[in-house]
Amino acid sequence: MRKAIIIIGAIVLGFWISSRFTDHSSSQPAGSQEGSASCTVSKIAVDKPQARAQGHGYYRITGRITNNCDQPVSVQVTVAIYDKADNILAVPFFWPAGVNNIPAHTEYPFEWLDDSPGFHHFTVRVTSVETR
Repeated sequence: MRKAIIIIGAIVLGFWISSRFTDHSSSQPAGSQEGSASCTVSKIAVDKPQARAQGHGYYRITGRITNNCDQPVSVQVTVAIYDKADNILAVPFFWPAGVNNIPAHTEYPFEWLDDSPGFHHFTVRVTSVETR
């Protein structure tokens, strides 16, 4: 009898362990993974980036993001700050729309305030696209 209980326990444990590695549930609505896969960073444009001195060593970096995807997405932007010798001073990243998605085929403004000593020039690029 004891041997049968051990065998049944081993079988139940085996099923439980295998179910932990093959989770068939999803917290995302049907189709959302497929939709975000079709939107890549190459489909998001950065337009009109510019920097303006704000005084006290601060620079305001602004521009527009254009979502050229067919679905709303959340976009992560990375700004690289350089000195005159092209040394990287800082590489901050942020999500301009916060936890919101940017609607499909629309523009969205972004703004970053930077205080890196030695600021000379910068680059802006989209580094991640997600559906939230």
